[in-house]
Amino acid sequence: MNALNHVSTNNEIILRDQLALERTAMANERTLLAYIKTMVGSMAVGVTFLKLFEGPVFYFGGFALIFLGISLLIIGFARFFKVERLLTEIFSPEIHQSSRRKIHNYNKRHFMLFHVHNT
Repeated sequence: MNALNHVSTNNEIILRDQLALERTAMANERTLLAYIKTMVGSMAVGVTFLKLFEGPVFYFGGFALIFLGISLLIIGFARFFKVERLLTEIFSPEIHQSSRRKIHNYNKRHFMLFHVHNT
């Protein structure tokens, strides 16, 4: 099922889809934080190998882990921005906001419009 089928002609989405969008945005942020956490751990072990141990195996392993950490950071940010861009393409920029406050303001406007039309 295509996500575009859930967007109505006046650029409003139903609550279920809005909550799914919010869950996806939060999952994207958690995934970025996991990449960063793994990068920090990898680089910490790499620096430890370089500083505490001697020998070519530890020297090579230390630099390999540091390189792995930098690579993970680049991959994590690339993935984060790719998913963020896809969310913005699927849902209009007015609806997809990374700030929870902006989503809340959208909900309040939508409720007020609904309330005014039904009174």
